[in-house]
Amino acid sequence: MPAAAAALRDQHLVFFNGAFSPPTCAHAHIAATICKDPKVTALWLDPEPARPGKERWQNETMEARIEMCELLTEESPLCGRAGVGSLRRDLGPELGTSVELFRVLRALLGGPGRGTLTWAVGADVFEGMKHWASKARACLQPGDTCDELLLFTREGWTHERLAEATQAVGHAPCHVSVIPMPEHLLSVSSHQARAALVRESSFPEYPGELGMIPPRVAEPLGWTALAKLRRHPICWTGGASKEVVPVFGLLGGSALQVFMMPGVLGELRTIKRQNLERSSLPPVIREEWLGALQDAPLIADTPAMSVAQAIAATRGRLSDVASVAAWAREMPAAAAALRDQHLVFFNGAFSPPTCAHAHIAETICKDPKGPALWLDPEPAKPGKERFQNETMEAELS
Repeated sequence: MPAAAAALRDQHLVFFNGAFSPPTCAHAHIAATICKDPKVTALWLDPEPARPGKERWQNETMEARIEMCELLTEESPLCGRAGVGSLRRDLGPELGTSVELFRVLRALLGGPGRGTLTWAVGADVFEGMKHWASKARACLQPGDTCDELLLFTREGWTHERLAEATQAVGHAPCHVSVIPMPEHLLSVSSHQARAALVRESSFPEYPGELGMIPPRVAEPLGWTALAKLRRHPICWTGGASKEVVPVFGLLGGSALQVFMMPGVLGELRTIKRQNLERSSLPPVIREEWLGALQDAPLIADTPAMSVAQAIAATRGRLSDVASVAAWAREMPAAAAALRDQHLVFFNGAFSPPTCAHAHIAETICKDPKGPALWLDPEPAKPGKERFQNETMEAELS
């Protein structure tokens, strides 16, 4: 494709990757800000491929996410300057997350030293580079990989955190710029947009929450793609049996929202086990996923659960390390909610919880590192068995 190759050669290209599930007004603002920069001649949007733990729904929605990103590129100032690729997916799970990604982009610009390559990332992603600092430095080598790094801020981001993240990554010779986000967009996320989709489909009395999704994406063609994000079956595990029910709008929804959806409880009670997977899968994905569902012991797309709900779900269930595995199998959503958290364990009599306890808990939860807090009332102790056993449930409440 010589014409395509010629169109990219020697460009000032900004590579902006993300889940875009769905694209939000925050994504649209970032893309528009980039395209308004007179130095930038091209913007490449690249929806994230499947990742461990999300393979199923991210593979299912990849084409829909590409379609929605293309809708964004039809708007000014993106039109004619922005395009949508799938390079990370095309390179595969290893090369797509390696320095090779940027060397391929550099080759498209004409080779080492040709054009300008900028990587646009969220400040939270930059902060996370401390966990893979060596690879990050390799990705930020002017002329070879990236010439510039473009950071856009997120809620809670400060100059102190930026300095700390820069120190953690270490010396990288590329230029770093920061896009300050408007206050009303700081906290907007795809997760919130999916939750709004859940509420829109199940609770029409909540108007206006979809304002975080760009109007172009929410037009009829966009709604077709958005609907694909909502059309996912889940596995309901009852003992050793497996029941699959269709839940539209699952992504981003809480367990309560899922089970309040019309027909979900009724279908759980009445669905027949014979031909279960075939009868309950949405037609649009039935054939593609039937075999995988029949073979899978458990599907990871379970109703979302908060950390607070997950901690409460452990009560009376954990007796030793071995019991954690059994609990996780029975309650995969709770296990997923706790996995990889920064967890603070705070135990005490709490008999009753005092203002001092409340102050400590509040101070912990205000930590910008965002720890999860586990409060654990003390069990009975010698000499106090009767009193502490009697008040345990009251303390939990």
